[in-house]
Amino acid sequence: NFTEESLKGGNMGKIFGLAFVWTLVMAVNLAMVLNDAKTDAAWGATAGFLAGFGWAATGLFVVSLFERRSTAYMLINGAYLTVALTLMGLIIGAWR
Repeated sequence: NFTEESLKGGNMGKIFGLAFVWTLVMAVNLAMVLNDAKTDAAWGATAGFLAGFGWAATGLFVVSLFERRSTAYMLINGAYLTVALTLMGLIIGAWR
């Protein structure tokens, strides 16, 4: 339900800047969970998937139900979070 006027009112620098900060917080949090010398790329990706689907996506699904969002909204955004955290875990695990 966006209009051209409402879209023009958004501060894109602030939106992308804050998105970067919150994504960095997610990555640091996942890195703390993966802070074990035995962590490798496979375990990193697995832990990232579990965090993405098990916590982030399912939490989004619950909130979206109360907001009366569509199933497509939940699946698209839940998948985005799951993929993002899986890739973060893969990178963190490979980096170790």
